[in-house]
Amino acid sequence: MKRYNELAPEVLASLDEAAVAKLIDLEVAFAGIQPVPEPVKSEDEEPAFKLKPTVKAYKVGNLLFDNEEDANTVASLATREEGYEYAGGAGYNYKWLKDAHHSVEIVSYYTEAEVRAALPVITMKVKTKETRESDAAEYKAYTEKIAAIRNTVAEKLGEARRFKRELDLARKTWNRYLELAEGDANLAEKFYMEAYKNNEELARKATDFRAEILYQGNEPK
Repeated sequence: MKRYNELAPEVLASLDEAAVAKLIDLEVAFAGIQPVPEPVKSEDEEPAFKLKPTVKAYKVGNLLFDNEEDANTVASLATREEGYEYAGGAGYNYKWLKDAHHSVEIVSYYTEAEVRAALPVITMKVKTKETRESDAAEYKAYTEKIAAIRNTVAEKLGEARRFKRELDLARKTWNRYLELAEGDANLAEKFYMEAYKNNEELARKATDFRAEILYQGNEPK
């Protein structure tokens, strides 16, 4: 059992989707991340709640009126209010008076009796919402941890696949140089080392390429 960072790049690059998924699961196991079930919203869990506001009021500023005419009368009065310029360092220390303009806003309210009668359902509804939000937050944190591991492995896999492409090209280049050198491995290696003088990792592969020739029974000159 090897983790993704313990595999040679060429080995990691050759893994199929199932093997990569197993590596991700292995990292999750090493990280000790507790699985969290995905929250499921069920309408059956939602408490029945049909309370609607039925009492109409007329609002002028912070004042509330039962009678629209009274509200209009107050709204038409010449009133003043404080003005200030918070920006520029003045803050709330330097205030002035300015004309206030009020409009009448129609608002709706519940009755006290209806609210008190519905308190058990309201409380249950609030608790249900809090539980769902807590479950959602916990699941979000879990998925973010998994995603972070998945991204780390994916990044390493991308690097490994890029390296494998470079390695395959390097091997092809070596074989071409050996062909041009008419089987002279020393001359082919000289060509190769000059081409890869700025890539230390691939330059070291020259030894492996020579070994492959020996393994295949092609004794270099």
